[in-house]
Formats: sequence, structure tokens, C-alpha cells
Amino acid sequence: MMEPSTSENVESPQGELSREKLVQKCKSLLAIAQKAKIARDEANEEREKLQKEIEATRAALENRDQQYKNVEEIMGVLTEQKLKLAMDFSFFSVSISIASFN
Repeated sequence: MMEPSTSENVESPQGELSREKLVQKCKSLLAIAQKAKIARDEANEEREKLQKEIEATRAALENRDQQYKNVEEIMGVLTEQKLKLAMDFSFFSVSISIASFN
């Protein structure tokens, strides 16, 4: 009876992989793991970049909200001043008219 070949590329009768095939599979799995790590790191960098953009956008939005509130407040003050000036003008116009008739 012949013994199985001891060549590194041939499987043993029990279906076990040769040492060379195991090393090759390990190298292949290591390469896949390294690619996965690179992809994960790139995804994390992109996530951090997007998170910073979101934070900057939120800050800009809050700033614009505050500016809008400030403009509304200024508009309210100016509207009150305009109304007061219109009333003063009306009062002085009537006063001048009355003074003119005397």
C-alpha cells in the first residue's frame, strides 16, 4: 500500500489542508482583516468629519436664530419709536394749528 504524498499542496486522506495551504489561507485572512481595518478607520474619519460639520452647522443655525431675534427686537423698538414720533408729529401739528388761529 502506498502512503499519501507528502507534497505541501496535496490534502491528506483525512481532508486536512497542507501546511502551505494553511499559511496561504492565514495570509489571505490577514489581508482581509487589514483591509477591513483600513475601511473601518476611513469610515470613522468620515464620521468624525461629518460630526464636526453637523456641529458647525448647528452653531451657525443658533447664531442665525439669535441674529433673527435681535433683528425682531430692533424692529419692535423702531416701530415703537416711529409710532411715538407720528403721535408727537400729530400733536405738534394740532398745537401749531391751534396757535395759528389765536
